[in-house]
Amino acid sequence: MIKCPKCGNEVDSDDEYCKHCSHKLKKKPITDKKNIIIIALIIIIIAIIGVICYSMFTTEPVKVVDVGVGTFNCSNELNFTLNKTDGPFKEYIADNGRYTVKVFNLSQGSYYYNYGLSLANNEIKTYPSSVIDNVLIYNSTANVGEYVGEPRFIAIIDNNDKNLQIQIVTPEVEDTVQIANSFQFKN
Repeated sequence: MIKCPKCGNEVDSDDEYCKHCSHKLKKKPITDKKNIIIIALIIIIIAIIGVICYSMFTTEPVKVVDVGVGTFNCSNELNFTLNKTDGPFKEYIADNGRYTVKVFNLSQGSYYYNYGLSLANNEIKTYPSSVIDNVLIYNSTANVGEYVGEPRFIAIIDNNDKNLQIQIVTPEVEDTVQIANSFQFKN
């Protein structure tokens, strides 16, 4: 039992209003440990569901692209097709024309072809570079076509066992890193 702060009469501690003067009584704060635990668990479950939903809807879908000698992952929005086949050189280009994956088969190239490729690689290696997620990225700009002056990020993957070299060129460093890190040579 408690006393009503307005009229001073005794009332039951569970009453919401004084039965003598109708004054609203303050409710006791919830101190029941069981209720607190249940509320905390509900909040935790809602937070976990929120994190799962956020990650499901913010993760960009990925697809696998096959370039004959290997495969790589890229955004579902990119559609690579074979653009050029010059002897030991194959170029796969995305529909937007800004992403390329070039495959060089050094065992099929002539001495002059491989020497020219070596000179081109030496030129690329003079560009500013940085390592991102274990991928050496060269910073350049497009120097031909309608995209002249746009940034280009280049990664070179060598497979000496198969005498292959892959050059990845994209306008987004994240895409270059994703393709380079996911590139898998076929057996």
